[in-house]
Amino acid sequence: MNETAVNRQKQRLQYIDLCAYVLGVINRDMMMERFEIKKVWATNDFKTYREQAEHNLVYDHALRAYKATDWFSPLFEHAPEDAISLICHGEQVVKCNRNITNRPITYSIMASTPNLQAVSALLKATNLSHKCKISYFSRSSGKTERVVAPHSLIKTGSFVYVRAFDQHSDEFRSFKLNRVLDSNFLPEKHEPYQTIENDVSWNTEVELDIRVNNGVENQETIEFDYGLEEGKLILRIKEALIMYFLNDWGIAPSGYSELPTELFPLKVHSQKSLG
Repeated sequence: MNETAVNRQKQRLQYIDLCAYVLGVINRDMMMERFEIKKVWATNDFKTYREQAEHNLVYDHALRAYKATDWFSPLFEHAPEDAISLICHGEQVVKCNRNITNRPITYSIMASTPNLQAVSALLKATNLSHKCKISYFSRSSGKTERVVAPHSLIKTGSFVYVRAFDQHSDEFRSFKLNRVLDSNFLPEKHEPYQTIENDVSWNTEVELDIRVNNGVENQETIEFDYGLEEGKLILRIKEALIMYFLNDWGIAPSGYSELPTELFPLKVHSQKSLG
């Protein structure tokens, strides 16, 4: 193969590696859709990957896919952002031209990212609906060991959280990925009461009436910033996500309208459960 073909195959091998690492499964259809290649090329890519990392994948005939083995070790280095984007959005970031991002007219504010090695098993468990044992730093309890049954990821502007049933507290909770020190994939699937269908707060929608906070100067500027119409913004959101939405947008919760307007230009005027 020429250099271009070699580089393209390397990209495909990295994709196989990343999917196996954080999703736990990868098959030819995924490769064909992602890279718009024929089945014969996808088959050859899996052959090449297994030649380089023969103990990483095993074929599951029931799933018609390759599964990551218990002793899987990533063949490539992967950025946490790529893993989160893959599992949250089913997308992979394509870097077109590094010269564009290195120019003085662009600047990105740093976002906090988790340690991928520490959370990869938790991401895999989320995708495959398995339980996972985690070492976790809690604000209230410090370092703890927990067994969780994760069902969803929550991505905000600054952090990523996993929504899971926590056997330690016997309830559904949201865990910040940055606080996960280690995770271990467990063979057990979720118990019926631990599934997403039984997460009441996740399945309950709330209607929020958002308005400009008290004491804000030039109120119309804030209304324009956030797209308020007739002085208010009405939206529906999962009850479990309210706190993250308010933090991300700088919105004062109901009953806290006197918070500094520089940090909280908006406030929750009212909210009601939609069931």
